[in-house]
Amino acid sequence: MHHFLVPSGKVRDVTFVNQEDVMHMLCMSSAGHIYWQPMTEESRATLGTFYVTNTLEVLHPEIQDVAGLVGSGGVSIYYSHTLKILFFSYAQGKSFLAPLNTVEDSVKGTAMITLSA
Repeated sequence: MHHFLVPSGKVRDVTFVNQEDVMHMLCMSSAGHIYWQPMTEESRATLGTFYVTNTLEVLHPEIQDVAGLVGSGGVSIYYSHTLKILFFSYAQGKSFLAPLNTVEDSVKGTAMITLSA
């Protein structure tokens, strides 16, 4: 069992990514930061609460940090193993997708999802 806390905001949503036989948790915080952590023995709750401090850098001009809130706050996150694409959305009403090659690298090729009626 794991008991994770994030240093900025609260946990809003999580998704899991299996890369090279290591399961990683990706967490969207209420402050809009995306945190990641390998699900290893070192991060188990046997020693108490574990603070997740690894952040995933997302590069896109529409995603801005204003007064410590990214995109006015995070809402959701989902990883498609089949497509190898990360989907995430913010309280400002904007949603994005990006290919995720490795959890440790910054996310490049981020695109905003736009829907037309």
